[in-house]
Amino acid sequence: ILPEWAKDLATKKPMLFDKAFHRVFHHYMDSERSH
Repeated sequence: ILPEWAKDLATKKPMLFDKAFHRVFHHYMDSERSH
């Protein structure tokens, strides 16, 4: 059984990573489009 903090980390970390990835991805796409 996972401790509460481990569950918290497991659910929050991917979401943060996902947001960061999308931000970088959109930034990359925008810079590609402007060239």
